[in-house]
Amino acid sequence: MTSDKTGQRQLPPLVLADLDETVLNVKSLLRFGQYIASRGLEQPESLLTSRMRSVLNQILGSADTHARADANAIYFSAFAGTSKQAVDALGTEWFELESQDPEFYNARVVTALSSHREEGAEVWLVTGSLSACADLVVAELGLTGAICTRQEADARGVYNGHIGQPCIGRGKAIAVCDRLLSHTPASQEIWAYADHHSDVPLLALADRAVCVNPSRQLAEIAEPMGWETWLSDQVEVGND
Repeated sequence: MTSDKTGQRQLPPLVLADLDETVLNVKSLLRFGQYIASRGLEQPESLLTSRMRSVLNQILGSADTHARADANAIYFSAFAGTSKQAVDALGTEWFELESQDPEFYNARVVTALSSHREEGAEVWLVTGSLSACADLVVAELGLTGAICTRQEADARGVYNGHIGQPCIGRGKAIAVCDRLLSHTPASQEIWAYADHHSDVPLLALADRAVCVNPSRQLAEIAEPMGWETWLSDQVEVGND
C-alpha cells in the first residue's frame, strides 16, 4: 500500500490485462489451434486434430467483434469429446515449446505487470483464450489469476464443445464486473491493458487504460478518451 497526500493508506490498484497481442506477442488461441492441427495425435485425440483443422479453415480472417464471438464458439466446438486432462497436457506441450521464443512475451507489458505485483496489486488476465493456455501464463508470470473462456464439461471432465458467456468484447467487461468489481472498493484504482477495439468495454472500466500496439480502430478511440498508447517495433501499428 501507498499513502496519498493526506496520509491515507491507498489500496494497490486492480490490474486487468488482455492476453493475446498484449501480454503475449502472439494469438494463443490461433497458435494453440495450429499446434493441435499439426499434431499426429492417436485416438481419441486424433478426432480433435481433424476437427481443429476444419475449424481453423472456417474462422481465419474473422475480424469484427461479432465475428470474433462466433469464431470463438466454433473454435471451442472442436474440443467436444476431448478430456480436460488431454487438453491441459497439450497446452503444456504447446506452452513449453512456444515460450522458448524470446519474442513470445511483450517485454514492456510483462515488466509493467511485474511492477504492479511488486506493489501488491492483483493482476488478472482477461481473455477469450482457454484456461489450458491462460493458466500457464498466470503461473509463469506470478499473476493473480485468469478470467477466460470456460469450456463446459461433464462429470468425467470431458468437454462437450460448448462454452458459457464468451469472454470477448462486452463479455470481458461483464465477466470482470461479476467476478471482481462486485467486491472492489470504489476508491481502488483500476488499470487495464489491451490491444483491440473489441476491448473498449474492458478499457472503459479502468481509471488508467493502456492501449498496446492498438488496432486502427482502437487508436482512433484512444486519443479522445485520453488513453495511453504503447507502441513497439515488433508489431505494425494499426494491425487489426
